[in-house]
Amino acid sequence: MLHYVGMTAPNGLQGVYRLNPRNSLEASLGDVPVAPSEILSRLRHEHSLHTIHWLRLEAFADRLLYLVKPTPFSPGMTFDAVSGERLDPLSHELLLKIAGEKLEGTQPAGIEEANHEFHRDYSDEVVPAAAIQMRGSQPSTLILSRATGRTLRRIDSDAARFGWWYHTFHVYQWGPQIWIFTGLLFSVAIFALLQTATGARLLWLRRHRQKGNSPRQRAFQLHRAFAMATILFLAAQMPIGAYMWLNLGPFQGSFRGKGTFNLDWNHGIPTDARLPAPREVIALVSPQMDLSEGPIQWIEWRDRLGQPVAVVSSRRDAVGRVFSTTGEQLGPLAPEQAGLIAGQQVAGQPGFRFVQETEYYWNDLNRRIPAYHFRFEDDRSSDIFVGATSGEIIARRTDFWRAFGPFLRLHAFAWTQNRIVDTVLLIVFQLGLVGLIASGWRLHFVLSRPASRSRNATRPSA
Repeated sequence: MLHYVGMTAPNGLQGVYRLNPRNSLEASLGDVPVAPSEILSRLRHEHSLHTIHWLRLEAFADRLLYLVKPTPFSPGMTFDAVSGERLDPLSHELLLKIAGEKLEGTQPAGIEEANHEFHRDYSDEVVPAAAIQMRGSQPSTLILSRATGRTLRRIDSDAARFGWWYHTFHVYQWGPQIWIFTGLLFSVAIFALLQTATGARLLWLRRHRQKGNSPRQRAFQLHRAFAMATILFLAAQMPIGAYMWLNLGPFQGSFRGKGTFNLDWNHGIPTDARLPAPREVIALVSPQMDLSEGPIQWIEWRDRLGQPVAVVSSRRDAVGRVFSTTGEQLGPLAPEQAGLIAGQQVAGQPGFRFVQETEYYWNDLNRRIPAYHFRFEDDRSSDIFVGATSGEIIARRTDFWRAFGPFLRLHAFAWTQNRIVDTVLLIVFQLGLVGLIASGWRLHFVLSRPASRSRNATRPSA
């Protein structure tokens, strides 16, 4: 069932979504009364922050919000761009309004807490979040951060069905107490390994029995041959499955690269800096942008290796364009620049080498974006993918992750990398396993019946 859902689900299990290209109301970002420098001043004096990763101005329906990322690893903060009031954790009302602007032709229908949400981008093990049911042309569930309204996950019916089968029947994770249910899972796995070892021992002890050419003897020989192949395969599959679950479950933080976070990061925009106001930015960049279909959708102030820049976009579903404070449009980062920006966020700030220019999936836009691939010289030989426009780290892949791939292919029967061939192989093996169980059950009674009659014939009467 997991293979079926995985094969039929588009784009893996990330789903294919059309993001809203524009806010539903044509709110002018240039009209906000609170300047970005005022937000920086509040962060410095009220929250003792000396630098921030980025500051972003965006409209959601009729609300104008400043989103703040204090460090690359923190959930963030939200301020009202009209009153300056801090809003996080975001109310249900505001989260519903934010959700209503996320997907094209789709509106929120309900909201509930998502108390145990894990996310690989944040240093905290659990991210405060809410699950919002969406109805319309793209029915789904959106998991939004309570700090900034960022979309942490999108779950369509395929992903929900896969998750239900996977957690209920495959890894036995029936609640948030991950170690308790992992103990249950491993207990079942150990029992299965003991059963497998017992079967192998019985096959060895009976290796000289049932030789001959009668139909019953040939059936026993066929059963025994397939049983030995199954035993060898399951003896490998069980430990592999246990290793994989440890990476996907209890140790998922390290597996997904949280151990590479540079928690001493202190780069970014100084909170005593003076940032150009939204009206200034819009006046500088508008002549270079096509605004015929609507106003600028968001402005993000960043630091690129000591140079303050503004990233601006007229679409919510696209990578922004980068401008200097004088309005000069800047091209993509050079690989060396992107590597240096990413290196500031890696523990120990180790050396790195550029691997390739590529495209990599970014959850925020639900599509692949231009990126650079680097291999860092830390103790985990981390592969890090960096957005070519802003220098944002899109994904971290440690040596644990790279070692995971071959094990996953073995565990999932992905031997040829051809989905049809591999699925046929899996189906043949599973049907053979069902046949093995059925024939073993039948042979048990067939082989024990003569012995049973013999014992009855020689048993003394009362």
